[in-house]
Amino acid sequence: MNPLPFINSPILDLVRQLPKDDIMWLEGDRNYTYIHFCNGGKMIFSKTLQLIEAQLPNDDFSRINKGATVNLRFIKTINVRQKHLQLSCGLTLPISRRRLPGVKTWWRGNKSR
Repeated sequence: MNPLPFINSPILDLVRQLPKDDIMWLEGDRNYTYIHFCNGGKMIFSKTLQLIEAQLPNDDFSRINKGATVNLRFIKTINVRQKHLQLSCGLTLPISRRRLPGVKTWWRGNKSR
């Protein structure tokens, strides 16, 4: 199945489409997910990070730890030794030991972006 360029967001029985290019990162908090946008805004969903993540294209988004998925286009720097990355907004997020090799591979292949 080819993912759509939007996430469908049911709000008050309406479906709102959220452009995936505007999503900077997702933060899981038990059965809720906060979607953080590049304009500084955020929305909360009563779905797990795993369910929201299933609607995202794997080429653009990657889980970096148990509670965070990032839009790879917004990664500014990666510190492999300290296992964290910095997003273009200045936020620093930890990368789990298990997820580090995949993020590192992506970073090396896309440094010339």
